[in-house]
Amino acid sequence: MSHQQTAKVYKLQRPEQFEWLQPILKNDYQFLRFDGTSRPLWSPVKMKRVRQDERGKLRIPSDFPACSGGDMLFVSAAARSALEPVLQGAGELLPLECTDGEFWALNVMRLLDALDESNSKFLRSPDTGHILM
Repeated sequence: MSHQQTAKVYKLQRPEQFEWLQPILKNDYQFLRFDGTSRPLWSPVKMKRVRQDERGKLRIPSDFPACSGGDMLFVSAAARSALEPVLQGAGELLPLECTDGEFWALNVMRLLDALDESNSKFLRSPDTGHILM
């Protein structure tokens, strides 16, 4: 008899009015794409806080600043302190370099193959085969 389990899947969604955190150098986005493996030789990526939107309106400070690179989870020192016990065993928090606050990137290392491809709609990269959406 087949036994199915249900897994919770979370998708990051952040309202536009909250501040962002972005790499200073565009090429550094590549270092923030994680694949489930540990980063023992991690070198902190230089980041900047984006406190204003494109119209000059101030954004709201956040313990989980967004990033235009996708599903990256960045956390402030306060969020790290609160979540570290919960995240134990799920991944590692990697320090980021920011002159305007302390932030970490979550590198999730506890992954499961939970995608039911025959009942899912998704888009794969033609180059790598990785799922994009």
